[in-house]
Amino acid sequence: MEATKGKIHGDDQLKNIEPAMITTIDREELDKAESILDRELEKAKCEIDVGDTIYLAELLTEVRDKCDQGLQTLKTKQGEYKILVDKLEKEFQKKMKKKKEKFEERLKREKEKHREEKEKWVEERNVLKAENEKLRWN
Repeated sequence: MEATKGKIHGDDQLKNIEPAMITTIDREELDKAESILDRELEKAKCEIDVGDTIYLAELLTEVRDKCDQGLQTLKTKQGEYKILVDKLEKEFQKKMKKKKEKFEERLKREKEKHREEKEKWVEERNVLKAENEKLRWN
């Protein structure tokens, strides 16, 4: 590996990583990148000067920090989504409770209506029975 004024082979590739890409790196990908950078750092220690080694160490730290920041952002988003889901679930439960109450009220009214109709029919039946008894005795 050739050391040239603080530039290491492959450095351009790392610098071209966009912040949006970094926030989507998961812990497994971070570990892979860290492993590769550690290997390259070990190989480069005997081939490059101290300034380049320090540069690589700083670059590795920067990559770790950005990945950790991305993971923290994801955790924050996950928390925000959980809050939103909880809020939507509460609203749904509230609406379902209202619908259930309306249904129960309607069912109660229907039962009352049927009870009144039944009483009316029982009363009419009793009147008819009484008239029938009268006619039988006459």
